Amino acid sequence: MHVILNFAHPLTDEQIAQLDALLGEPQTHLILTFPVHFEAMKAVDKEVSTTPQGWHASFLVNPPSHSVIAVLVMEALSKRVGYRPPMLRLARDEESLPPKFKIVEILPKQERT
Repeated sequence: MHVILNFAHPLTDEQIAQLDALLGEPQTHLILTFPVHFEAMKAVDKEVSTTPQGWHASFLVNPPSHSVIAVLVMEALSKRVGYRPPMLRLARDEESLPPKFKIVEILPKQERT
């Protein structure tokens, strides 16, 4: 099971299916969605501590689009888990109206150096 820390719009069923395809098989996901602001990590700490695995879970992060907050969130997460968790990369589906975003890649985790 993956714990998805979502700092963006709620993931759609279509995006969850795209994620499962990238992971290679359907999975159970615990999706925790957080409002984006400079104090976001307080809410993350509270929510993650209530999950069965806590900070030892397998995380995927859908980072916020605000770059400054994204950097702060990823740095704070990497300090808590000891590595930079894998991130979802979304891209606009150019053929959809109204605009939709699809999950196109999972950026791999990186160990802290």
